[in-house]
Amino acid sequence: MKKLLALLIVVGAAGFFVYRYVLTPAPERSCQKLATLCGEKARGIDSCVRGMAELGKSNKEAADKFDTCIAGAKSCGEGVGCAAGAGVSAAAGVLNDFMKGIGSALGK
Repeated sequence: MKKLLALLIVVGAAGFFVYRYVLTPAPERSCQKLATLCGEKARGIDSCVRGMAELGKSNKEAADKFDTCIAGAKSCGEGVGCAAGAGVSAAAGVLNDFMKGIGSALGK
């Protein structure tokens, strides 16, 4: 009986970690980590997840950089820096596309 209980605990813990770190979508996982680093509970996570999901649709590279950066963050300041960096990277991409559009319009 003790072996069965131990097996259930191990399987349950493994299932939790697989769900939390493998099956959870990257924006949700990253926003949860940012909230944990900054001492927030569930407040603001939904808006963060929506924002990062939208960022992933418009600028996949910036969203991937945020996910990679936040995975290695050790403090709230570092995590917020990751989010700010993702925003700056996305803005730079939009500005680059804007300039290409102007160049195309003026060239024709």
